[in-house]
Amino acid sequence: MAENPIVASGGADKRIALIDGNTGDIMQWIDAAHSGAVLSLDFHPTQPYILNRIISSYASRLLLSSSMDRSHKIFDIESGEAVQVFHDHAKYVTRVRWHSSGDMFASSSYDHTVCIYTYVITVSLCGCSA
Repeated sequence: MAENPIVASGGADKRIALIDGNTGDIMQWIDAAHSGAVLSLDFHPTQPYILNRIISSYASRLLLSSSMDRSHKIFDIESGEAVQVFHDHAKYVTRVRWHSSGDMFASSSYDHTVCIYTYVITVSLCGCSA
């Protein structure tokens, strides 16, 4: 498998596009990611992923997004699902950013606040089911 840079793009259409950084081709859409324009995106710094059999160490399976809908979310880009949604700001969430360790992230808002979060990745070591 080839290693390619992956670019995430969001905008007024409320969707997120995952783009092959070498070809510019859209690899995947995350439709209806937010109910307002997407303002900021940041890949998790330590979780490389495989999408459509393309390995990327430049991006992550986890994508943090912010929006004019006053929310920010963590997406699993393989499934396209939001794994966690935050509603801690009173106005547009203008920026989100992972800490380089991947253990924390921050969000800032037009309401003049910054929220700092601790993020813990849990891993199941067995495929047991009840």
